[in-house]
Amino acid sequence: MPKEKRNVNEKTSVKKKPHIVLGLVIVILFIPIVILAAILVSSLEDSSQPVVGSRYQNELDPAITEENITSLENALVFDGTDSVQVNFKTARVAILIDTNDDMSADSINNLIQQAYAKVNEVLPIETYFTNRSDGENYVKMYDLQIDAYNVISGDNQIHYVLTKTGAQDEPLLELVSSPKNEEVANDVQNQNANEGE
Repeated sequence: MPKEKRNVNEKTSVKKKPHIVLGLVIVILFIPIVILAAILVSSLEDSSQPVVGSRYQNELDPAITEENITSLENALVFDGTDSVQVNFKTARVAILIDTNDDMSADSINNLIQQAYAKVNEVLPIETYFTNRSDGENYVKMYDLQIDAYNVISGDNQIHYVLTKTGAQDEPLLELVSSPKNEEVANDVQNQNANEGE
């Protein structure tokens, strides 16, 4: 009888050792995985925010707030548009106006001028989008870009871009869907067509 009891005890101790080793291996592997997951989650959370450091120190004064952007979004409501988006990152306010597909170039031009006027009502251009000298300091301010377009691609594409940087005295309006120099544009297109053959 004592011999049988010893064999049973030997068997159970042999069976317990692999379970303990497996448990330790799992714990050892689990710790780096948790650390790696924590690093990935924190970097994903920060990926949508630009890293500016002290780049804008003593600049962008007065600052545009989230309340200003919300007011601007509420003011930018127009007939004949599919959507209006306001994107604000660091030192640039970008407004994207997607108009109805059948809107004419003159109507889109009018619309972008109205949008600029509404921006000026909510965020005065002289205050927020024009650099200035403040005593001995030169204060750089925000840039503004307004895009208004009817379709993304196709023959009837009309796309205006109005830009106003802090250094510009007046805004610049361009019809970017139409080439400035037709001859150069045709040469480039023909060159691309010849390369494809």
